[in-house]
Amino acid sequence: MRPLREWQAESENRLSLKNRYLWLAKPFASLFLILTIMYDTDAEEEVMRAKAKERKRRKAAEQAQREEQARLEAKTVAREKAEAERAERERAKTERAEREAEEKRVRKEEERWEAERRRKAEAGKGSEAGAGGSEARGEVKKVVMDPGCTRCTRANTVCEFLMDGNKKRVACIRCNQSKGKCHWPGDRKDAEAGPKAVKGKKRRVDEENAKAGPSNQKWARTSARLTEVLDLDEFEASGSGMKEVGVARYLGLENKLERLIEAVGLIANNLASLFELHETAVENSGRIADALESILDESYGFGMAVSPSDSGSSELDSDELHEEAEWLKAHSEDEEESEGEDESMAKAE
Repeated sequence: MRPLREWQAESENRLSLKNRYLWLAKPFASLFLILTIMYDTDAEEEVMRAKAKERKRRKAAEQAQREEQARLEAKTVAREKAEAERAERERAKTERAEREAEEKRVRKEEERWEAERRRKAEAGKGSEAGAGGSEARGEVKKVVMDPGCTRCTRANTVCEFLMDGNKKRVACIRCNQSKGKCHWPGDRKDAEAGPKAVKGKKRRVDEENAKAGPSNQKWARTSARLTEVLDLDEFEASGSGMKEVGVARYLGLENKLERLIEAVGLIANNLASLFELHETAVENSGRIADALESILDESYGFGMAVSPSDSGSSELDSDELHEEAEWLKAHSEDEEESEGEDESMAKAE
């Protein structure tokens, strides 16, 4: 297809030739004019077709440009959406990792506390087992007496003595150093007697001790109580060497003290519930008495009090009724006083 300018130039050339031919051949002028007009008409149609094709081409180019723009926009939107989804996945992954790390940390902390608790429990059991084994092996322990022997009491010192695994007293440390025997309050022995006075001889009992009743002897046996010395820095000698037992004993004592506190709490709760039941029973008895009194008032037409003394009588005069009413009133006052005392005791506990 030739450009439009070439068609225009060619048409101008043809018109110039047409004017020349008109001067040369006038007879054929009309015929030549008709042919020229027909040719010009064809040229105009070609020009119109060319313009229509150009418009179509421009429309197609614009359509292609719009489609390309739409495609680019869709691609951009898809890329932004993919980036947002990827960021969301990364954020969820990070949160999940943080949550797992926190759960792992909490689990490790719980495991550490559980291991610590088990270690303490095993240490307490080991201390109890070690104490039992040492007693079974006959190891010697240092204990204190409360009250102490007469010598330590007079010297105003702590009475410490040694005890073997069979709970047998070996000797008081002070008396052992002075080479004497321990005498306890109630056995009526001379505390200052030396080893020569008691060596190889039987125990002498004076007249007061011979006449002492079982109560005094029992007091003499039970008054002296053992109190074990707990020292965290104490080292106990055994066949394999020195070992530290203070911490293990302390842990065992702590566990026993916790169990004792729990038992005391349960006892206090039971006492509180018993007091509540007692109050409920007193209230119910008062309601029953009021109901019986109202029934008797409706039946006999006058106030009447019921007591355990008149449960079998049916004929009562006015004096007896007054006496019974006074007795019931005094009895109710006594119950109120006892109830107040119970409440005060419960609050004090």
